[in-house]
Amino acid sequence: MRRREGRYLLRNESDGRDPGTLWGFYMQLVRVEEAFRTLKGDLALRPIYHQLERRIEAHIFLAFLAYCLHVTLAQRLTAHARGLTPRAVLDQLKAIQMLDVRVPTTDGRLAAYDALHPA
Repeated sequence: MRRREGRYLLRNESDGRDPGTLWGFYMQLVRVEEAFRTLKGDLALRPIYHQLERRIEAHIFLAFLAYCLHVTLAQRLTAHARGLTPRAVLDQLKAIQMLDVRVPTTDGRLAAYDALHPA
């Protein structure tokens, strides 16, 4: 037991593949499972039962976009704010109650939009 401490032991039906390839497959599985945990946990996406195929596809697309943004945020935080997690950032963003958006128009004016977001 002491010799195996800190090591993984993966068993499989050996088909002659390189152990490095098998480890790569295992790590892909770990990342996929982590993605589903993120979708269920941090992003709070739960099963929603749609009736129309286009709504199902839209729901999957939006869930995928949310996951992509979550992964991108995690990568940016790793590069610029080590130790800060996407969950912590999302918790901070939840505290925003009022948002002013100013969008430049083609004629040089600024269009302003105010949106109230209850905490």
